[in-house]
Amino acid sequence: MGTLAGLYNGAGESGVAVADEYLAAENRILRARLPSRLPLSDPGRETLAEIGKRLGRKALAQVAVVAKPDTILAWYRRLIAQKFDGSKYRSYPGRPRISPEVEALLVQMARRILAGGTTSKVNFPWRNDLSPRLTISLETL
Repeated sequence: MGTLAGLYNGAGESGVAVADEYLAAENRILRARLPSRLPLSDPGRETLAEIGKRLGRKALAQVAVVAKPDTILAWYRRLIAQKFDGSKYRSYPGRPRISPEVEALLVQMARRILAGGTTSKVNFPWRNDLSPRLTISLETL
């Protein structure tokens, strides 16, 4: 048996109608064997949504069996919304968090300040990977 494209190319207008009738009957038989709700993966939904958008609501109403045409078009709207939502480029408000190492160093400095009774800027001459020489105000802590 040849491919479906060969069937369409070799047959005239009546051959196309017969091939369509055969495919419709075959689909009816196969659908009867499927469960009532067919689970779909996200890539499957995306594929159906893209094709469904190209078909349009009226044609989709005649063809779609897995889901209602409105559902398939809603999948397409969600797909487009995810594509253009801009979340990759969005920055969140507020100051970025500091790393745990820097936080531990600041806590260590604050303890030394409180132990020494200093009330203004403090110079930390000790060597550390994160602070070779650090001047910090108490407002920072």
